[in-house]
Amino acid sequence: ALSKRQLFEVTVWWQFLQSFGEMQCLRRVIMLQEGLRSSAEFESYERHLASKGHSLALDLSIVGGPLSIDCQCKIYNLLQKTAQRITKKERFAEQQLKAMFQERAKNKRNIHITRLP
Repeated sequence: ALSKRQLFEVTVWWQFLQSFGEMQCLRRVIMLQEGLRSSAEFESYERHLASKGHSLALDLSIVGGPLSIDCQCKIYNLLQKTAQRITKKERFAEQQLKAMFQERAKNKRNIHITRLP
């Protein structure tokens, strides 16, 4: 299972990737998180959320809980690699990511957030 530190990193990477519009990566994470196997299932899930006034969200209670260790590691690695790719490509992105980690670390209670906007 992912450690608390790894879940913290997943949370920050998720928000970082949202800020860069990395929807392909975030979509793959949601598909892993929710056990969706096709684009049609994803689109149906997204419509269902929208009909209830919700948006796609990372759910740490699922990612850090009932998902298989293999699936947890896939999500962790996918987010990490995508964030690394962006920081290598965009000069200012590395500073932005560091700032996001520092901001989150200042407020320890944020580590325990289970749903993100």
